[in-house]
Amino acid sequence: MIFCDTLLLLTLWLQVLGIVTPYIINIWKTSYNPPLPFISHAVGSPPENGIFTLLMIPGSFLGVILCFIIHKVSNVKDNKFIELLNDVSFWCGVIYFTSWVVISAFPFSFTDLPSQYEWIFCVLCEHMIGALLMLASSVVFVILQGIKSWITNDGNNHRWKLAIFVAPVALIGVCSLVCLAVEELCTGNENIAKNGLYILPSKLSRKYIMTSTAEWMIILSMWFTLLTFCKEISGIKIGIRVLSH
Repeated sequence: MIFCDTLLLLTLWLQVLGIVTPYIINIWKTSYNPPLPFISHAVGSPPENGIFTLLMIPGSFLGVILCFIIHKVSNVKDNKFIELLNDVSFWCGVIYFTSWVVISAFPFSFTDLPSQYEWIFCVLCEHMIGALLMLASSVVFVILQGIKSWITNDGNNHRWKLAIFVAPVALIGVCSLVCLAVEELCTGNENIAKNGLYILPSKLSRKYIMTSTAEWMIILSMWFTLLTFCKEISGIKIGIRVLSH
């Protein structure tokens, strides 16, 4: 048996350590230009990718269980709209945690392929699907929890404040990411794209800073939103019952 608030803190610790530890190691050992790489860039190379995967996969497994607990505890019966918000936010939480498994399975920095085109279709597409699902699901989860908190007036002002904060951050991040991707993929020598190894973006720009900052702000908003449930689920135990015939 384990207390649900302990499970929540353990899940968040695995996520924080899984991202921050490889990030710090990568920055410490590598001379970056720009100095602050994307999370995908920093955790995409061995051995940092191994640390990232080792911590994020069990964290994702516990996170799915945590979403189920939050869904059950925060559900409001006899209100169809709140129930709908609760159901959608539950699946967004599940997508958020499981998408980290996809991200770790297709490391962004793996570029040892014959051409840029192969890298795009064998690594980048799968990685970006996982990353975009992670960011989009976390934004929707935070916003829905904020709306639900505001409607039910549950006294937790942090949730709707985080929802108000994350909405414009997500919009800015998406616009910056699209501009950065178009600029990176559409400019370059065609022969290098077909025959040479692809080199990851290394030019410091306003779009780069805005996208990287938005990425961090969205993830932090998701973590803090999950943390607000610590009091609600405290005292509740969860365990596995084994029945013998």
